[in-house]
Amino acid sequence: IKTPITAVKNQIEAIQDGIISRDEIDQTLDQMAFQIDRLSSLTKQLMEVAVMEKATAQSAVNQEQKIWLDQFLLTLLSSFDYILRKKQQKIKLEVDPEIKTLTTDEGKLNRILTNLIENASKYSPENTTIYLKIENREETIIFSIKDEGFGIRWEEQQKIFERLYRVEKSRNPETGGSGLGLYISKSLAEQLGGTLKVTSEYERGSIFYLSLPEV
Repeated sequence: IKTPITAVKNQIEAIQDGIISRDEIDQTLDQMAFQIDRLSSLTKQLMEVAVMEKATAQSAVNQEQKIWLDQFLLTLLSSFDYILRKKQQKIKLEVDPEIKTLTTDEGKLNRILTNLIENASKYSPENTTIYLKIENREETIIFSIKDEGFGIRWEEQQKIFERLYRVEKSRNPETGGSGLGLYISKSLAEQLGGTLKVTSEYERGSIFYLSLPEV
């Protein structure tokens, strides 16, 4: 929280002291807006963690409902149109034709997949493809999200789901997160009775696997 606040404070003081010229003010305002967006996102995640952990302590209740997979995916993927166009990326979707519906908490499933797809886009170069595959294996629905990004070192793969842990690549302020997204996603997956795991090859990309029981 202190990092974006300090950045904005310094930029405001620089403008007030005349260090930043008039020609540079628009660029500085864009940078300030970026830091405020980071702070807003972090605040939202911290609130989500507080609510989630309270729910876990009280034995979380899932709002399970029957979901039509085609409609769910249409809504989910359409929300990434702008992000993908900006980086000239695309999503390739492969779905087991026998999977028509799911019975789960739609909000939690949406939150997990949104975070995984956002990460796949964020940590991958321009002009790359994100692969989303959904299949049924032994009464388990498996969502796999594969990217063509930086990859994660083996020693860090064991830590990325820990609260506030960030891999070294993500410390770049342009891509760096709060270290809460994957922690939240894994916790939500467990609340749904499932698991969230990763396999990755450094500098060649990662695959995240969300496994949920078929109901």
